[in-house]
Amino acid sequence: MHRANPSWGALRIHGELLKLGFAVVPTVTFRLLHVFVVLSLERRKLLHVHVTAHPTAAWTAHQMVEALPEETRFRYLIRDRDGIYGAQFRRRVAGLGLREVPIAPR
Repeated sequence: MHRANPSWGALRIHGELLKLGFAVVPTVTFRLLHVFVVLSLERRKLLHVHVTAHPTAAWTAHQMVEALPEETRFRYLIRDRDGIYGAQFRRRVAGLGLREVPIAPR
């Protein structure tokens, strides 16, 4: 991002990354934690939140199972285009009966 916009400072880049949905939380010891959040858009109800220092595709797939009950009324999953959502995640989401809708790249 800096190479494409060399006049941007750290604060501007951080703000743009937040707009894109990069959910990281700095700790007191300057470690970064990644936050996985599942919201219901119906009433913006928080369904699930979990934090890890080392996210993997298996971890994200497991979080979807933890977030949704066996008999869910949800039909769609709107998600960003992060590389963490690989084949394992997509298989798990399909197994839950959800249709994935990735957001636009920009």
